Amino acid sequence: MMKRIIVWGTGMYFEELCERGCIEGFEILAFCDNDSKKHGQLFHEKEIIAPDEIKERYFDAIYIASLTYYEEIKMQILREKLAPESKIKSFIPIKDKYEGELAFWSAVFKKEGNHFSNTLYKKRMLEVAGEEDDSFWTDKVVVDFGCGPRGSLAWTKTPAVKIGVDVLAARYLEKFGDELVRQDMVYVTCSEDRIPIPDNYADWLITINSLDHVDNLDKMASELIRILKPGGSILGSFNLNEPVTECEPQTLTEEILEEKLLSHFDIVSRRIVKMEDIRKEMLYVRAVKG
Repeated sequence: MMKRIIVWGTGMYFEELCERGCIEGFEILAFCDNDSKKHGQLFHEKEIIAPDEIKERYFDAIYIASLTYYEEIKMQILREKLAPESKIKSFIPIKDKYEGELAFWSAVFKKEGNHFSNTLYKKRMLEVAGEEDDSFWTDKVVVDFGCGPRGSLAWTKTPAVKIGVDVLAARYLEKFGDELVRQDMVYVTCSEDRIPIPDNYADWLITINSLDHVDNLDKMASELIRILKPGGSILGSFNLNEPVTECEPQTLTEEILEEKLLSHFDIVSRRIVKMEDIRKEMLYVRAVKG
């Protein structure tokens, strides 16, 4: 008999769980969300209900589909006496970093209408660079490490060469090939300890929230330094003090980043940005290789 459950959470993480097959074997009775604007709407063909409506339903368990807010939601359920602690559960995802990454991007792809939006990269990269437009890297070789499949450099037209480097680049091509070939950039597959780009090749190196995803931080930091020309610049956005997950095996701190990477550069600008909506602190760095 299938377990009858209420799922608390209607965000991207639930879509990712679907891609990973974690929802199979459950009968979802309804979804719950604190956002009153969603109440009464359908999500995956089931009604989204308010928390106080949970008491009116018969269910075997409440499954929380959130990583960031799991503890807060659990405490709310207990505080409002919506269910005993024994009935509060979390989905068990497949413990594989690469499959987890692919599931995430597949969920994003579906949510965005079988297409990847990449407009957000322009704002982020210019913000980190402290520039108003992309003229600063005109006719330069630009490499984005840990680029993902969105087309992170598609927005800029001034570089001579635009290269996206990712350990899953070949898998992205298999899964999203038609999308990737329209993005006006070159994708290169790296390994967890080697980037197949010559020494001193890139004029500009970008790493946007990617270093916490690598298995071997020492090796990949040395690879980033290796492929950047003397006098070349790095633009970095780094998630700070985040707990380790299957897809993000590194917890980065300012001290770790200084030791592994930034000590090899002359810092042009450096600031910590608080992302209140996702409760993260990010370190933005622009620096020049000496």
